[in-house]
Amino acid sequence: MKAEKLQRVDEIVTALNRKLKIDAETQQTRKLEKEIRKIAKNLINDVSKVEENKIKKELKLLDEELKRQKREMRIAAATRILTGKMPLLR
Repeated sequence: MKAEKLQRVDEIVTALNRKLKIDAETQQTRKLEKEIRKIAKNLINDVSKVEENKIKKELKLLDEELKRQKREMRIAAATRILTGKMPLLR
């Protein structure tokens, strides 16, 4: 995961360097590139947290749906047993 994050940061920094015409040769532009890299890392971390939260939310919804389906299946099985349409397991 870290390699993926670093790759994303590098892509952002490269794109901004091209757009802003930043060259790593001078001291001032090196400082600017370092600052851009720092901001990009924070941005990628924020995006990663949002993605994780979204995945957790989806997993929670899937878990709730599975529980609901299992409950419905138990109720249906109990109803069939009580109405005599399905024999008890022995």
